[in-house]
Amino acid sequence: MRRGNEIRKWAAVGLCGLLAWGALAWWRPSNEVRYSVCLSRRVLDLPCPGCGFTRASAHLAKGEWAQSLRMHPLAPLTAAQGIFIWLDWGTLLLSGRKAPLGWVNPWLVSQAALFIGLWILRWSSGTLPP
Repeated sequence: MRRGNEIRKWAAVGLCGLLAWGALAWWRPSNEVRYSVCLSRRVLDLPCPGCGFTRASAHLAKGEWAQSLRMHPLAPLTAAQGIFIWLDWGTLLLSGRKAPLGWVNPWLVSQAALFIGLWILRWSSGTLPP
């Protein structure tokens, strides 16, 4: 019974990902600060390491690669990593093997380091999105 629950959980995560991707494909991003979803940008007028990521993901969902990369160069990589992690999770579930404890942690740590490094580089060069 436990394996069935885990597979349903995996399928639900995949469905939520597809719904989010569809919502991003439908959404038309704006560069106006008053419409920003970034609390740091709206309240402190300070761009965060993920600034432009939601808009980049929306462009990516529409197939607008150039605009996506301009908004946040890590959006395609992060989308690919998310898909890979989800597929790896499903493969582990279907094979009956257990995931090693903390198997996603290296992905998260490397992603956080990339986001912060890119943020510092973009901030120092003045290339953060509006």
